[in-house]
Amino acid sequence: QDDSGRLGLYYSTSHRVLWTGQSPVGDASAIFYTPNADGAIVAGFVGEPPINIYPNSNIQSIDGDLYAVTESGEFSFKLSKEAQRLLETKHLEAITVGIRPQLMSLHPGAGKEALSARVSVFEFLGEIGYLTVSNNGLDLNVLAPPDYDPQADRPIDTFYDPGSVLIFDMETGKNLLYESI
Repeated sequence: QDDSGRLGLYYSTSHRVLWTGQSPVGDASAIFYTPNADGAIVAGFVGEPPINIYPNSNIQSIDGDLYAVTESGEFSFKLSKEAQRLLETKHLEAITVGIRPQLMSLHPGAGKEALSARVSVFEFLGEIGYLTVSNNGLDLNVLAPPDYDPQADRPIDTFYDPGSVLIFDMETGKNLLYESI
């Protein structure tokens, strides 16, 4: 137990548990995909590269679906049907939205939505590439194939599954979807 109040991830032979200094939060896999109690804080702590997180994202209806739109409109994340139902009952106008670079893709697929941006930086890391794309100065990080051809400032579409978008309460930082379980 860490009495300092700091977050910590510890391992034993059979369990991986995040510790907040007061109580265990959960195993590493669950925390990675569905951070719970201290949602936004925990989501930022677990995972490398870190989660893309955008506070002050507005909830907007576009063509009958709800989207979390970053503060100045750079990115619009379509939300899952579950998230849409939840936000309709909570009547929130703004949230913090997050998506992990590991859950972004450069390839379209069934059920995936596109985000348009421009290539900013590509870092070759051996088995994987770390791609940063930008839209009007706001960055979004994506894991990419190591053989990706990084032509700076060219337009690019990145893709995501709306079910992988995390939504957090602006004031408490709690994962709104976790609270609804």
